[in-house]
Amino acid sequence: MIEDVNSHNYLKVIDFLTESKMITKIQKNLVLNGSVIINNDKIVGIASYEKSKSNKQHAIMRYFIFKKHITKNEISELLEYTKEKLKKINITKLMGIVTSSDVLKILLDYGFYEVESKYVFIDEASPNKKIMTIAVDIWFDNPLTKNYNIAI
Repeated sequence: MIEDVNSHNYLKVIDFLTESKMITKIQKNLVLNGSVIINNDKIVGIASYEKSKSNKQHAIMRYFIFKKHITKNEISELLEYTKEKLKKINITKLMGIVTSSDVLKILLDYGFYEVESKYVFIDEASPNKKIMTIAVDIWFDNPLTKNYNIAI
């Protein structure tokens, strides 16, 4: 089941993020933008975003974390749910900063593509990680197509 982070599941989400070795600081506003996968009353995945400060139609995926045992279908549902949330608030492009080769493969499978990090600045610095982006309006038209031509 996919649902938004809310007052009923917030503490479970914080526990889930605390268990992750990748998160060093949990930001409440990012958590509250999130959507989660819930299995047997446990959080097993989250996708969250932050609106861009420089372009109000762009967002950055901030938390995209899940347990290894979730299915590709569950990941698809979480991404689709996130896409619909973004469309409702007029976000047209989503960017992800990727630190894991497993996540890189997933995002490539769903139509994200790599952009040169030298053209992306976050807090005045260009990240030394893989940068992926996708246009929200064509996302999932064909989730196995990897060759979208999209500019951020």
